[in-house]
Amino acid sequence: MDGTQPTVYFIDDDDGNGYAYDIIKLLLDHNIEVERATEAFAVRRARDYWTGTPATRSFGEGTFLIRTDQARHVLINTLMQREMAIEDSVMYDMATWSIPLAYNLDAAWTESDVSVETERVLMAPEYASGVTNSGAQYAYAIDWNQRHAPRALAALWNAGYRVRSTEKTFMVDGTTYSRGTLVVLLGRNREKASTVEADMARIARDAGVKIVGFDSGRVDDGIDLASNSSNPVKEPRVALVVDSPMSSYTSGQLWFLFDQWAGFSLDRVRARNLMSTNLSDYDVILFPGGNVSSVIDSSQALQLRDWISGGGTLVATESSALFFTKDNSKITDVSLNTGDRDEDDEDAKDEAGFYTAYEARGDSTGLRRVPGSAMRGYMDTTHPLAFGVKEHLYSLKFNGNGLEPSESLQTVGYYDKNPDSILASGYASQKNLEKITGKAFAAVQDVGRGKVVFLLDNTQYRLFWVGPTRLIFNAVFLLPGM
Repeated sequence: MDGTQPTVYFIDDDDGNGYAYDIIKLLLDHNIEVERATEAFAVRRARDYWTGTPATRSFGEGTFLIRTDQARHVLINTLMQREMAIEDSVMYDMATWSIPLAYNLDAAWTESDVSVETERVLMAPEYASGVTNSGAQYAYAIDWNQRHAPRALAALWNAGYRVRSTEKTFMVDGTTYSRGTLVVLLGRNREKASTVEADMARIARDAGVKIVGFDSGRVDDGIDLASNSSNPVKEPRVALVVDSPMSSYTSGQLWFLFDQWAGFSLDRVRARNLMSTNLSDYDVILFPGGNVSSVIDSSQALQLRDWISGGGTLVATESSALFFTKDNSKITDVSLNTGDRDEDDEDAKDEAGFYTAYEARGDSTGLRRVPGSAMRGYMDTTHPLAFGVKEHLYSLKFNGNGLEPSESLQTVGYYDKNPDSILASGYASQKNLEKITGKAFAAVQDVGRGKVVFLLDNTQYRLFWVGPTRLIFNAVFLLPGM
């Protein structure tokens, strides 16, 4: 950013399909004044967070405005600015905490005056919920784009419903339903006929989602509700690997995400006991970050590969993903670029400190690492791993690791291919940026009848950087059935 300070921040009303309402509540809880436009308007020099380039932009009625001309302007700018001034490459914890990036919001700011009719927001909007056409004769559907759709899916499973998930979109009465939309066919749930209306009302209310009933499987455009492109998604039996050498931070975040956000129970299995566990008891094994090679030897890796080949889904996050590449366990043929750990690169030796003066070693260490910075990512939203995710995603990076795209690897999320534009906010050396440019951070590789899901970056860091969380839900809830 230049020296000019923002005068107004704008957050689009996402109609409950993202985190905008969460953020409005957060701001109000901190006594920050929020307004809402009562008319459509345009701003000549609005800057979107993706590029930061000023341009004329139109905003719709209902857009939220946060003006900086108020008592808590320092807090507002701290939370909302895309980039903060960084004076040194050595820093504690992370280099960016911009809320619009962390929550992957459609947002913008301007340094100009804005004239638009508004009303004061006194309470955060409620996520719309309820059932339309509650006496449906054929099916009920829950659009997967909704913020709380994973919680609704867990509730459907808990109530004993057979559920399907659509691979493609469809349209009915002018409304388009997204990929991943949940479909409950009444003909496949006949034993629930006496309670289905009450169940749908309860799930809609408790989960905070909109449920739509249909009297026919035919649609105006796209796939029919009982199409072959609508796959059964059974409740998976999930093991979350915990305890040393797994990251207690990440495992705790993952447990909270599923247990508290989705209301879904998973088993916590100690890392040292995993390979003595009957793996056939599980459909999904979820690895937080950690040094997997210290608890799984080469013969046990073969056992794990057999479990995957038989139909298991293994989800490897953060540093755990390194173990499942071809250079380590050989469970997959995926190649990993280890980025900032590449000590064979002569140029990296100075950064590593081999020829660096004692006094300068602290600064050189900062140059080597990526201290929690936001990278621009692009998503293949036609892949089930990315259902409910926008095409643009800010991924929080703490290292220089990236997966090499290949024909056998289903690349779902990859970093910007331009080293000059990949960094959205924070700090990373040019060398590290060049190492990860164009590499994959979210990908899937088939292994026999099963699959390995790679998620190199934390998808729910401290339950604050939550824009990518739908990736982990998709990996555990949807992919085993697709």
